Amino acid sequence: IIVCAHLRALETLNFTSDMRGFVRCRHWTKRHIMCRSKRDCSYLVELRHRGLVEIDGDDSLKLLQGLTTSDVEEMSVEKPLQYCMMLNVPGRVLYEVLLYRHKEKSCLIECDIDSINGLVRHFKKYMLRSKATVTDVTGQYSVMAAHRSLLDDRRLDVVISGVDPRLSELGTRAIVRRDSLDKSLQQSSLDSYHRHRMLLGVAEGASELVPEKALPFEFNLDYMNGVSFTKGCYLGQELTARSHHVGVIRKRLLPVTVDVVSDSDVIQNGAKCYDDESERSVGKFVTRYGNLGLAILKLSDIQKRIVVAVDKGEKKKLGLHPTVPLWWPPTQ
Repeated sequence: IIVCAHLRALETLNFTSDMRGFVRCRHWTKRHIMCRSKRDCSYLVELRHRGLVEIDGDDSLKLLQGLTTSDVEEMSVEKPLQYCMMLNVPGRVLYEVLLYRHKEKSCLIECDIDSINGLVRHFKKYMLRSKATVTDVTGQYSVMAAHRSLLDDRRLDVVISGVDPRLSELGTRAIVRRDSLDKSLQQSSLDSYHRHRMLLGVAEGASELVPEKALPFEFNLDYMNGVSFTKGCYLGQELTARSHHVGVIRKRLLPVTVDVVSDSDVIQNGAKCYDDESERSVGKFVTRYGNLGLAILKLSDIQKRIVVAVDKGEKKKLGLHPTVPLWWPPTQ
């Protein structure tokens, strides 16, 4: 039993599996399809909330290899995109990034646009005498996302593109030259992109992965091809490796739907989620987009009635309905 994300109403629906990474409601033939509607799952959009940094030089890949969770040496012309995180010394997330192999000794690094300056400073802190330069190139390039839409528009000067390395269900990611973006190019609403990744359970940006607080495995780094356990040492490796070898991750990020959300209902990012019966904490709320959201929850408690407090004077709480994504490994 769950609330249809597109109805924005109290009608409850019976859900059945339809395809990997998606669910659908019994009203399949009607206009309020859960997530496969053309409006919500087909898009071509410029991601203005994402910025780009270029790292170039003889030691650029070596520097990246020591600061990222993925194995940069595995990138190639055939596989130019990688997802990874950059950690601090205790092993908590500083930045979640996508890497684009631009040239033989150069990479474009996509991250939250508000994190650009911090990312440049982070590189310069560990650069020392490395033969590498780091430059903010957000003004030169734009990040595009496409799902069930074509990126080979003649009006776009695509520098590099490929399947999103986190999940193939997220579609295609591309870097295009900003001056090639035609104002007449028909783009989708950014809402379509955000709703799609919320349904899949994918967090993005510093507001969701709070720097120096987020833990990589709680945000499913290992499930989204973002970590290598065979590469050499990198910053923050100790906690990540220990968590992997212990093999017990009690809490993970899950997509949730919120019972009823009005414009006056404000759920703070990081708000405590708890079992409504025992009032015991079972996790924390990460973010919401309409009546869709993301929450880090204890996997052992997701079958219970979970609620989250609304930021109001009165004691109001809203029910959360988590879903285990179908793209997760079958052991979960």
